[in-house]
Amino acid sequence: MDITEIHVAWDDGKLNIYGGLGLKVSFPTKTRVVIRIPLGANTIYAGQDWDTFVELVPGIKIAPETGSDFDFIIGMRHYF
Repeated sequence: MDITEIHVAWDDGKLNIYGGLGLKVSFPTKTRVVIRIPLGANTIYAGQDWDTFVELVPGIKIAPETGSDFDFIIGMRHYF
């Protein structure tokens, strides 16, 4: 779920800045639940079927114990 998006266009593509709210559930040995607040940007190049992105994702652990969580993601996506 995107809360906000900002689009900056130029001749060769556009830069999107976005934020959102989500939930991460993992099951390594016991169920872990984290509320995530992803903040990121992606660049889509004109005429291409791929983009590059970066995200900073702070989070709040709510189960089985409380605390903080942080993810950093960088990558490329291909659109089919």
